[in-house]
Amino acid sequence: MWVSLNNVSDRLRHVVAARNADGRLEVFGTAADDSIWHNWQTAPNNGWSGWALFHSGVDRLRLLVVGQNKDGRLEVFGVDGGDGIWHNWQTAPHAFPSDSSLRREGVLGEYSVG
Repeated sequence: MWVSLNNVSDRLRHVVAARNADGRLEVFGTAADDSIWHNWQTAPNNGWSGWALFHSGVDRLRLLVVGQNKDGRLEVFGVDGGDGIWHNWQTAPHAFPSDSSLRREGVLGEYSVG
């Protein structure tokens, strides 16, 4: 059975999820205006915190992926409207920096693979 994780005013077009080091799930998403949101379980297998902006209201990404580092910290990567690559990471398990925006890593096409 599907259960809604949003209310009528919450609308995201892209979501990704990962498990925090303590077992709680965290979901990240982008809205139609490319604003970035996240929601996390309050405890493993428990309720949800509610959607909140991920960093500042000026951060805009159209696509997100999330991974877990070897030490359990999550790292979020995204692509902006100009194909710039951005990322941010937890400084400790389930602790993203509250005083920073996403960090820009470059523009697609400037890097070669191999």
